[in-house]
Amino acid sequence: MQDAIGDGELIFVNKIAYGLQNPFRPELLVQWKKPQSGEIVIYMFENAWVVKRCAAVSGDTLVYQGEDSVLVNGKTIPLTSIQFHRMRTSGAVPLGYVFAVGDNYGSSMDSRSYGFVPEKNILARVIAKK
Repeated sequence: MQDAIGDGELIFVNKIAYGLQNPFRPELLVQWKKPQSGEIVIYMFENAWVVKRCAAVSGDTLVYQGEDSVLVNGKTIPLTSIQFHRMRTSGAVPLGYVFAVGDNYGSSMDSRSYGFVPEKNILARVIAKK
């Protein structure tokens, strides 16, 4: 699957879509809206900006189809063996978190590898690309 946003593409973001950012930490100071499934969101991971699609939100069910994929909101997302063993105890997205994945499953480093993303760490929503 191709990336929705390629390297070097210009994107436009709404930095107050979910709340006001804490000026001293990569998290929201005040949150007034939560990310929705399908939205492309921006957060920090290991001191880098990350752009991923919000595949599932708090309470959404994760149905494992063997060790090689998980069904999330009607979409089958492939898993490596390591990702499956890391995620297998989670039957749903925990309260206050999202399951964020890249559109190019084969090369994306995302929630399948480092876990669910706290909602308070999602700093912006992509609204357009050029």
